[in-house]
Amino acid sequence: MAHPHYPGQWMLPGGAVETYDQSLAEACSREMKEETGLDIGASAWAQTGSRLEIQGATSWHLTYYTCRIRFAFQPEIQNLEPDKHQAWQWFEPGSLPEQIWRPDMDVIHDSIRPSQANRLADQIRSEMVAHAAAPDAAELVENFNRLLDMFEGPEKPTGP
Repeated sequence: MAHPHYPGQWMLPGGAVETYDQSLAEACSREMKEETGLDIGASAWAQTGSRLEIQGATSWHLTYYTCRIRFAFQPEIQNLEPDKHQAWQWFEPGSLPEQIWRPDMDVIHDSIRPSQANRLADQIRSEMVAHAAAPDAAELVENFNRLLDMFEGPEKPTGP
């Protein structure tokens, strides 16, 4: 993901909206395919943030979109723009590299937290179903509700 202007730093795929893009989500799909070869439809993208980034005399308005897609296997990522990027690589949320472009790191952290909460919520839901009549069921419900209280917004897990 290293970009020539930010050597040694990992970045998320992205780019500019072109005049022929019908939406920002369509631009995301096009950029992803152009840079990595991954074909992710426009309907899979959701806006997750926006910020103004200023570095010296240069400024950008960054709008972040994320998508959550489950693959049966981890697809190969191609580097289709080697003049712009050195490499692309998958990382697990718990083993991210240290050198991530700061604006992207903020978005990554914001998107990982709800994802982890949803996985934990699914696990707690399963335990609650398995132990519905058990004496500790009330404790499971209480733990689940505490988890829900930690999150706000569209990614908030739903109750049991």
